[in-house]
Amino acid sequence: MNGSPIGSDDSAPLASDVASRLSGGDWPFSKAEEVELILARYYRGGTYDELGVTLGVEWFDTDGNDARSDEEAARTALAEYVATRDNLHRIFEVAEPDTSGFGKFFGYHYTLLMNDEDLVVRSGPSTEQWEAIATEVQQLVGDNERMRAFLRGIVENDRTFRGRILTDFSDASARGSTHYGGKLWVSNGAELPGQVTGISTRKGSSSGRTYTVAAELVPVITATLEQLDEGANGPISTPDQTVPDELDRRVPKFQEVLEEESVTEADIERFEAILDDHDALDYWADYVAPAVKFRDRAKRAILCVLASPEDAHDTKGRTNAILFGPPGTGKSAFKNFLVEEFGAFSIDGARVSRADLTYNKNSNEDGLLVRAHKGLAVIEEADELDDNALGAALTAFGEAGRIEIRDMQLPAQVRGILLGNYRSREEIIAAHSEAVFDRFEFVLQFDRLTDSERDAAIDWQYDHFRQPKAPEQTGELKKYIAWIRKFDPAIPEPELRNIKRFKQERIEAVGNVREGVSIMTVAYTIARLNHRNLTLADYETAFELVAR
Repeated sequence: MNGSPIGSDDSAPLASDVASRLSGGDWPFSKAEEVELILARYYRGGTYDELGVTLGVEWFDTDGNDARSDEEAARTALAEYVATRDNLHRIFEVAEPDTSGFGKFFGYHYTLLMNDEDLVVRSGPSTEQWEAIATEVQQLVGDNERMRAFLRGIVENDRTFRGRILTDFSDASARGSTHYGGKLWVSNGAELPGQVTGISTRKGSSSGRTYTVAAELVPVITATLEQLDEGANGPISTPDQTVPDELDRRVPKFQEVLEEESVTEADIERFEAILDDHDALDYWADYVAPAVKFRDRAKRAILCVLASPEDAHDTKGRTNAILFGPPGTGKSAFKNFLVEEFGAFSIDGARVSRADLTYNKNSNEDGLLVRAHKGLAVIEEADELDDNALGAALTAFGEAGRIEIRDMQLPAQVRGILLGNYRSREEIIAAHSEAVFDRFEFVLQFDRLTDSERDAAIDWQYDHFRQPKAPEQTGELKKYIAWIRKFDPAIPEPELRNIKRFKQERIEAVGNVREGVSIMTVAYTIARLNHRNLTLADYETAFELVAR
């Protein structure tokens, strides 16, 4: 008995029959069976004996016999122990003291209320039981800011759906334990709606974990958190730093640069005249890093990064780019342009740690990615980043726009440019994962210039040798970006139908849903650059720039 793994037998209700039991209309599980569902799912590999010792279970029946000699008796004893709400609280407090256990409790246990196929709630706890759940939320959270922020992040991310999956990977819904290219590890594959799934870029890491919560719990948890917060003014406090609820921590340097530009009516008339005769993407791309030649696609990509909108309605608006190729191919010139002209944070991948990028507990200082919130960050020598630092960067570049460090969720919605000396896509995949590319709308490989291109580029440098830069060029571009960033294009219904048809005809070229959304985001940005509503032509251009 002592070596029998929890969940290794067939006595607990299986996931396959949960839906059939629910279809009867009544709540079909006893408290002991609910406990068994939890134990069978989340304590595989341990034994009842080990878990019982951890929890301090009395393993003796009423006659004083050792229940461990009989597995059924042991299961009954354990189920009876955790059948009360206090003991159920203890099982998660002792066996799963971190936020993952907290997520499992609310993400899995109560989502057994939901039908596996159509996600329709058949029945569930009474009002009194919901009140008990609210009480338990208070007990579990208490004064623990980490728990409170964790749960708030889940329920506030999207209150209109059953649960919002917070993940760094679009393939997080895979069932069972799976490897993707030897890098993406999926544990506790979801078999039931709302079940917690742990996602990591490597085994043992906590990055990219996924949590969901049942929709029925959202108002209960929200009301409880509001009650806990009642009377508390100001930001969430943490041991070493104050972190406001809102993301607007400070004005980013990028925004400061644009706000310094005064756009006059004469400027607008000039811009509109330019748009009458030119496509904005083609025209203004020449103003991006003008000293760089024969990198037209990269210039268009950087222009889109500068013009991309802020995130809104749980949709990422920011665009990012990865530029890779051998040294001496002009990548650093784009970094210098963005740093000098648009206030981008310059980050040396060979010299920074995860703490440098996120939060330094010794100095109580925000990291570079947090300071770049709603601004620009260029990471040079990205091939020298360690895995932890790269993971932090990809999180900041991704949809979440937040970095979790210690007991804090730090805002970091960053427009990111990654520069690396990788020789090929295959080298990036071998070093990290193909999932890296999902963070970037633009993936640009810099090959060495041909002899004729190199000769022409050197001629241009000779013609401008030791001459000052033309400030009017970058000044014009800054004014133009400042002007169009206040404009939000519409998507007319006829254009949307044409776009969908175009996409459907070329769907084999779109690797995943995230890439499809990236194409639309870039098309939206191109329309914004042209200061008009989105058209099929914008989508076609974006498709050429983004599709892998």
